[in-house]
Amino acid sequence: MTSALLVLLGVAALAASLALMVAALGATLLADMLAVTAVLCGLAAFGLVSGYSWQHARQLAKRSRP
Repeated sequence: MTSALLVLLGVAALAASLALMVAALGATLLADMLAVTAVLCGLAAFGLVSGYSWQHARQLAKRSRP
């Protein structure tokens, strides 16, 4: 889970910075596509962490029951 999360966050950061640079150069369509890529990677990272937390909480709940 950790390596997938780091890859997603790295791609999101790279896409966001490239979107800003490309927007400054005037290529608005490419900048929009990179911004959408950054948003989708961020949402995927959020979903990955949410799913991992939910699964971990369920495992802890099962262990705490008598």
